[in-house]
Amino acid sequence: MHEAPLECSHGICNCSLTGSVDGAEVYCSDYCRESDESGVESETCACGHPECDTP
Repeated sequence: MHEAPLECSHGICNCSLTGSVDGAEVYCSDYCRESDESGVESETCACGHPECDTP
């Protein structure tokens, strides 16, 4: 199993995290895992991580 920096799979999230490269979606938080990207009107992600709190 290889580990690599991966971007959060939530489209508007700017976070990156280290995860296994196995093709599975990765998320930095439960907010991103559970949010519906089609219902997001803001250009920023509300996951609470500093890199996503800036426009």
